[in-house]
Amino acid sequence: MSTQTPLVGRAEELARLNEAVERAQEGHGSLLLLAGEAGVGKSRLAQEAASGAEVVLYGAASNGATVAYGPIVAALRSRLRADPDALADCGSLVSHLALLLPELGKAADESERATIFEAVRCAFAHLSAEQPAVVVLDDLQWSDDTTLELLAALAAPLREMPVLVLGTYRSDGLPREHRLRWLRNELRRAGLLEELALEPLDQAGVEALLGELLPEAPSPTLTRTVYDRTLGSPFFVEELVTALQARGSLRSGRVGLELVERDEIPVPDSVREAVLVGIGEVSAEGREAAEAAAVLGPQFDLGLAAELTPAAGLAELIEIGLLEERAAGTAAFRHALAQEALYAEVPWARRRDLHRRLAHSLEQTGGSSLEVATHWRGAGEEPRAREALVEAARASEAVCAHRDTLRAAREGLELWPEDEAEELRLETLAGLRAQGGQSGIRGSAAPAGRDLRARRRARQGLCRPAPRRRGVRGSRATGRGGAGAAGDGRPPPARRSLRRGDRARQAGRRRGQAGRAGRHRRPHPRPPGRGRGQGR
Repeated sequence: MSTQTPLVGRAEELARLNEAVERAQEGHGSLLLLAGEAGVGKSRLAQEAASGAEVVLYGAASNGATVAYGPIVAALRSRLRADPDALADCGSLVSHLALLLPELGKAADESERATIFEAVRCAFAHLSAEQPAVVVLDDLQWSDDTTLELLAALAAPLREMPVLVLGTYRSDGLPREHRLRWLRNELRRAGLLEELALEPLDQAGVEALLGELLPEAPSPTLTRTVYDRTLGSPFFVEELVTALQARGSLRSGRVGLELVERDEIPVPDSVREAVLVGIGEVSAEGREAAEAAAVLGPQFDLGLAAELTPAAGLAELIEIGLLEERAAGTAAFRHALAQEALYAEVPWARRRDLHRRLAHSLEQTGGSSLEVATHWRGAGEEPRAREALVEAARASEAVCAHRDTLRAAREGLELWPEDEAEELRLETLAGLRAQGGQSGIRGSAAPAGRDLRARRRARQGLCRPAPRRRGVRGSRATGRGGAGAAGDGRPPPARRSLRRGDRARQAGRRRGQAGRAGRHRRPHPRPPGRGRGQGR
């Protein structure tokens, strides 16, 4: 979370978050969602609210590579880095928690999703036993589904715990089917939805922010120009100021700092342009490091980055504020928008090469299979990406993350060419069908089941592989005249199998009709001597 951007124009929002922190300190925590468009200052506000707490846990989702429970695991590990024994006496469920945190010791041989959820709840309760805790979960728009389902389950128990969970997410461009929408709906139905929508700064807020960022007060003309160009986005304002200073586009005027002639030095039109102008003066090593860091992602391991680029370049990026050094051995872009802008500028061939080298390094160092798959796909190595996605599906299945298992398996099957590794394909389809049944997603198991049955029949020679039409007739299925291959006039095995299936379905319908007819009959005959209309 950035510590450099001044916090201005957020007094009302900060007061509401401080109230939630105070309630948690009194033993009545909550789950509070902080929403807003990219660059509006959600993470900065959450950091300010959490700064007064004694125990702060921080976790974040990563675009395209968030494993099951990823933000929760990152938050718990942030505490373990500060105190390695923080969860040593966590209770009887520590072996189930070890499924997510192997450093805790031997993991349970078997578990269930409800048990893992309860283990996480117990971990939060243990960490807040002596001091109230604030848990910040950043960028939930990139979260795995299981983390969001866990938050839905935690919302009610948090009311009786000294724990405040702050979850931030980008509200712009959120897909209709995103699990965050489900989470908000579940919380609303339970009367537990607490959400704060963060709006862009108004012109007065932009003027105040410019006053904090510039060595002199801005002129009204500069304030109006910056506000019109940035529409009140604090991150864009900061990047624009950096770009203007780098270009020498500001000068002292009678009423404050103002722009030099616009025809000579234009104001950047977008966040991307402002970010690129802001790093225009870095060295060649710094530029190389920026490209490598952009491919690594919004957050990354500095040791892994040092394998791709000179350490001096990384140090330069930290010095100018593009990167922030966080926990020991890790770094992050000051804002994900900066990473996205730089990634788009990395040349295609270099981008693929960096992705390939990262995938190799992560495989050798035991990185998550989902992250490995992301880099193999970026390198254009679809077979390797498919293998990693199958492993990612198995890893999610091992921690009862049904929806995340489904997603990884589906993505892997989309990359699967015909007639290749068929045994593994059948195994993956079988697992996909099973997970679909457990996930509660309506109809999610049916497509995998149909494909699995068709491929198994094809292997047994009963029908054509993966038929796409409902039925076959005449010469299309059996050759001229519809006879079998032996020329004996009998239908081929596929046709005989279909006829047997038809007869079985017809018999089932007759049994069902007989059963329904029987339910309409009188259960007992009318007693003798008592006709219709007689009294009792």
